[in-house]
Amino acid sequence: MIQSNVVNVVIEVPSRAGLFEAVATGHGFNDGNKRTAVILTDLLLSESGRVLESIGEEDLDKAVEEFAVEVVNHEHGFDQIVAWFKARIRLERPNE
Repeated sequence: MIQSNVVNVVIEVPSRAGLFEAVATGHGFNDGNKRTAVILTDLLLSESGRVLESIGEEDLDKAVEEFAVEVVNHEHGFDQIVAWFKARIRLERPNE
């Protein structure tokens, strides 16, 4: 079965964005909810052959950290979280 990468990203991004938001804001731990959300999201992306890539000259580590704090502070609605991930998720490039 041939699948469009665009369709896969459209379907998968909302579920990953929702998981990120739920773990980051769910207060499952006394400390470490944002780190857990970032690591879990990275793991799920990796397992599906995808990675987060920076936009332009963006420092991705700093952008992810700031975004996680903003999500926890409820500065973004779900659609904005989905859009943030859609803008940065790419297929992983095989090592050459």
